[in-house]
Amino acid sequence: MPDVGSLEYLTEWLAELDFCQSNGAIVRGVPHTEVKAWAENTGVKFHGQEAAWLVAMSRAYAAEVSRSDNKNADAPFEV
Repeated sequence: MPDVGSLEYLTEWLAELDFCQSNGAIVRGVPHTEVKAWAENTGVKFHGQEAAWLVAMSRAYAAEVSRSDNKNADAPFEV
């Protein structure tokens, strides 16, 4: 993982959200509704764009999972 400095807590939160969702056929990012429910259940209070960043990070993660499903796909650092 790249160094995210003072925003490392966002990657920890994303891990708590399981990075993305899958029903076995489709991988998708965690939607805003799930992020909101997680925050309410854990007592997290978002500041600024943190919730939007989590959704964007999750979507990017899901897109990479889908892209890399091909065994011949380049590693993300080679793209």
